[in-house]
Amino acid sequence: MSRADKHATPVKAIAAAMEDVESSVLARIGYDSSLRILQVEFRSGRVYQYFDVPSDVHEELRSAESIGGYFNREIRDKYRTAEVGPAMNSE
Repeated sequence: MSRADKHATPVKAIAAAMEDVESSVLARIGYDSSLRILQVEFRSGRVYQYFDVPSDVHEELRSAESIGGYFNREIRDKYRTAEVGPAMNSE
């Protein structure tokens, strides 16, 4: 069974600010380096956490020419994940 087959319990709050990204797929991303959790908000409003994501993968995602393409190739289906829920309005 791959890591992607295992679902995890979401961490409701991560210690990272969500940042807007230019992507047709993703709206915002955030990363908690102490927990190695990448949080992704999709344009649909759904929010997921990806677990045990190395910091270099987060940095490569942030700097990718195609953020959605990088996400689909290097993150989706490669890390344990949990849906957090719909996006909350940021303050």
